[in-house]
Amino acid sequence: MNRSLALVLIVSACGALTVGCNSSKKDHSTRGQAAPGVAGVASFQVTVATAGGGAGQVTLDPPSATGWYPDGTTVQVTAAPDATTSYFAGWGGDLAGQTASTVQLTVRSALQVSARFERPAAGAPRADFTSSPARPSGVAPFSVTFTDASTGSPTAWRWDLGDGRTATGRTVTHTYTSPGRYTVTLQAENQAGPGLPAIKRDLVVVVDRDAGSPYWYVDDTYGNPLKTHTASEATLAQQVLSLVNQERAAAGLAPLQADAQAERAAKAHVEDMAGRRYFDHVSPEGWTPSDRMRMTKGTGYRMVGENIAVGQRSAQAVMNAWMASPGHRANILDARYTHLGVGVDEPSWNWCQVFLTR
Repeated sequence: MNRSLALVLIVSACGALTVGCNSSKKDHSTRGQAAPGVAGVASFQVTVATAGGGAGQVTLDPPSATGWYPDGTTVQVTAAPDATTSYFAGWGGDLAGQTASTVQLTVRSALQVSARFERPAAGAPRADFTSSPARPSGVAPFSVTFTDASTGSPTAWRWDLGDGRTATGRTVTHTYTSPGRYTVTLQAENQAGPGLPAIKRDLVVVVDRDAGSPYWYVDDTYGNPLKTHTASEATLAQQVLSLVNQERAAAGLAPLQADAQAERAAKAHVEDMAGRRYFDHVSPEGWTPSDRMRMTKGTGYRMVGENIAVGQRSAQAVMNAWMASPGHRANILDARYTHLGVGVDEPSWNWCQVFLTR
């Protein structure tokens, strides 16, 4: 596995100095009922079904095992075809006429939703597309250009842009106005009919300039709490702190204290690098380590520094790599620092150390 390192030193008071080497709704006459197990709450049931000769499924978010939702709940309904065999051909029931594969609705009556999936005819095109930028991510409003790259000589194109909007044409430029993660789907068609779609999940990530990246939060969703370490990740983070203090003791330096605010910022950064597939101290929209401390509600520090790494599968391995790099070693053995927070994302093996002077 490729292993990388990077470091940055941010001297912070108010600013920062970077140094170093590195809806569809239809009214029904059904009266509000009490959902099973929720006495006295006016609720309605959303019933889903599939139709056609293809394969796929309909999902509801937030999910409900019974399909019952309290009156006024906003539900996102998504038709997800098996993209290896089938395409989404349209909605029926209370979403008839909607063309986007993801639709938001407000539950104020009993609803029936049906998605039709079909299999392409022989000779139909196979959809594919590119985007510019190639890894589209930025602050809203954020514009992305999508260009057809399908095989099979398509003559018509239908784009589902993931935010309830659709478009046609070989090339489409779309502006996303709200923060979130967006799945983009292209359906291409020729004289044989519609072909298999190209579905690129969470392709577009639009971030909130105040709240940060959606990958900072539980379930990668704004409004949820910031992510915290799993038990095994917490053990790795503690091991890194212990190894740092061993190195500092050998150099005659005071130990660093564990810092919850620094850990919060470090964890946010490893999750974001993993989610948006980049490796840098500065996020795609320009957020620095100092910015992340501020945005994750860090207070009371005078200086912040950061080491990052990716690919090492143990605390000892990542510490060996950092200590072998003069710049990273300098951060670890900087006498000015008093506190440390460590972030780990075990699935991607992204690591982050956030050093503070308090």
